[in-house]
Amino acid sequence: MQCPTGKALFTFAEASRKARNASKRYDSRMNAYRCIQCGWSHVGNAMPRAPMQLPLVQKNHHSFGPM
Repeated sequence: MQCPTGKALFTFAEASRKARNASKRYDSRMNAYRCIQCGWSHVGNAMPRAPMQLPLVQKNHHSFGPM
């Protein structure tokens, strides 16, 4: 069996072990993930997290007329 992505097929335990070893070897963090196309696990670069969106603070700049 082959994955349509062309990546190697692993059980999740194997992929986790390989990701830990690769993270130690390279400066890039690696992780194991389950493929949605084939159902097997693969090893890849960890996706950067999206920046946390701050809450919108609305300021009222209404003038109340002459004082």
